[in-house]
Amino acid sequence: MCKKIQLVYSGKKQRGIITETKDKILKSAFKLFLKKGFTDVTINEIISKARITKGGFFYYFKSKDQLLFEVIDEYIFTITDSFTQKIQTLAGSSKDKLQLFFEALPGIEGELQKKLGDKRITYRAFYLLLMEGVKKFDFFNERITVYHDKLRQGIVKIINDGKKEGSIAKAVNTEIMAQHIIASSEGILLLWTVTDEIDLQMMSKEMFNNFWLFIKA
Repeated sequence: MCKKIQLVYSGKKQRGIITETKDKILKSAFKLFLKKGFTDVTINEIISKARITKGGFFYYFKSKDQLLFEVIDEYIFTITDSFTQKIQTLAGSSKDKLQLFFEALPGIEGELQKKLGDKRITYRAFYLLLMEGVKKFDFFNERITVYHDKLRQGIVKIINDGKKEGSIAKAVNTEIMAQHIIASSEGILLLWTVTDEIDLQMMSKEMFNNFWLFIKA
């Protein structure tokens, strides 16, 4: 049984202003984490990939743990936070918002590639790293819980607004339906990580159509 690693996390970003060198270290570390996992990457490997000196590394990071925290904030939770923020600020009718939520799923990989400047980065590697984080770090679980709650709140608002508009049936249980939508969207993302046969864009569209047929007034 894998024992969770106890790390203290303040819940706040510690990165401040990112210099070009620091950004290079963060990107190099994250790419290595995607390839090998959090705990199997050494400081020397990061230094080698970033093409910096050991002194350069420790100028920006006191330890690997500090680097780990900042990488998680910069390259994992900025992605998830950006996604929930988009859901909460979508414009249009409730139907439009729900459709945009499902259509946004295939775009996560592209956003990750753009942030890292590398089209070889896959959502599969990102998802597996998320699962490792959940398994090994308590603070990671706390952040994922906050992410899911914000996502749930966004979907709940869409459904409740739809009821007020008259486009969604009032008999729909808002909380349960929001959980179903989130679980289904994450389920299709999980399937996408383990098989190349899944057309994520098509499946996301079909998933929206099925949900809408079920909840529309």
